Amino acid sequence: MIKQFSRDTSKDPVLAGLEPILRGRVGKRMDQADYEAALQEAKRRGDKRQPPGYKDSGKQDPAAAAGDYLIWTQIQREAKRRERDVLIVTADVKEDWWRREHGELRGPRPELVEEMRLSSGVRLFMMRPETLLLHASQILQVEVQEGSVQDIERVAEAENGGWSEDALGQLLARLSSEGWDAQEQSIRLAALRGGLVEREIVYTLGGYDAERSLRIIKALPDAFRYEYAGTENGTASLGRAGASLVKLKFTPNPDYAPPTRVEEVLSGMQGYLLIDPEVRRLARIDGTLFRNISFGWGIVGHLDRGGHFLVQQAAVSDGSWGISEMSLNITGKILLFVETIVVANVSPKPASGK
Repeated sequence: MIKQFSRDTSKDPVLAGLEPILRGRVGKRMDQADYEAALQEAKRRGDKRQPPGYKDSGKQDPAAAAGDYLIWTQIQREAKRRERDVLIVTADVKEDWWRREHGELRGPRPELVEEMRLSSGVRLFMMRPETLLLHASQILQVEVQEGSVQDIERVAEAENGGWSEDALGQLLARLSSEGWDAQEQSIRLAALRGGLVEREIVYTLGGYDAERSLRIIKALPDAFRYEYAGTENGTASLGRAGASLVKLKFTPNPDYAPPTRVEEVLSGMQGYLLIDPEVRRLARIDGTLFRNISFGWGIVGHLDRGGHFLVQQAAVSDGSWGISEMSLNITGKILLFVETIVVANVSPKPASGK
C-alpha cells in the first residue's frame, strides 16, 4: 500500500501546494521532433563528456540520462525568447554543472556560461537553494527562518552524501593520487575507530611539524587586505597598558593563492587586528568565517559559516608577551564521519615567553 501511494502523485501534498503557484508559469512541452533530437544530442554530449548532464549518461532510461540536457536546452530557448539573464537554483552539485575552486562551488562551468551567451545572448548564474534563502530576506523582502536554511543544507547533504563501497574506494584513491595522503590514511583509520582520530595521529601521518598552526599567522600579511579603522588604548590584558593600538579591518585578498591547504581557511575569514606599532606586536586578532570552507571537495571536511575565534596578547613584566584571552567557537565536519563542534573560552594569565 505504501508503494502504491508513493506512486500516486495526485495525493502528494507538496505537489498539491506547488500546483497553484506554478499554474500559468510552466512553458509548453517540446514537440516530438525536438524531443527526439534533444535525446540524441544528450547522448552525443554524454559520450563526449560535454556538460551538462554527462554524469547521468550511464542511466539505462534514455529520458533519465538526458534529463539535465532537456532542462538545459529548454532554459536556453526560454532565455532567448525573454531576452533575460538566467539564474538556475539547484541542489545538484555534480561537476557537469559547477565550477569548483579549492573544493568550493564558484558558479556555473565556463562552457555553460559561454554556450548560454552564444545561444541566447544572456548571462548565466547558478545558486544553491540554501544560498537563495540566505539572500531572499534582503533581495525579495521575505521572512526566512534560520531553521529553513539548515533543513535544506541537511537534505542536500543527505542527497549528495550517499557512498557505495566502490565510490568510497574511488574517493580514497583520488585523495592519494592528488597528494592528500595523510587525509586518505586518516579516513581509513577513523573508519576503524568509530569515526574518530586524534590530531596528533594525523600530524604523524602527514609528517607535519609542531609549528604547522603558525603558518596561518605567518600568512596574515599576504592573505588579507587591510583598512585602517582607528585606534584603541591598551590595557593590562590587551597589549601594553596605555599604549595606542592601531586597529585594522581585514578581508580576504582575492589575489592570494594559499601555498598549502592549511592557509585555505583564510579565504573565508574577515575581522580585525589590533597592533602595537611601537614594539611591532599583535595584540589581538578577531576573525569570523563569513562562508563555509571546504577541504578536499568538502569530503575531507568543512568548517561552517559563522565560526569565530579570538586571540589576545598582553605584555608581561619582563618585556615579553603572552596570551591573555582566547576563544574559539567553530562547527563543521571532519573526515566524512564526524560532526565537530569546537567551543573554547580561555583566559590564562599572561605567560612569560616570546
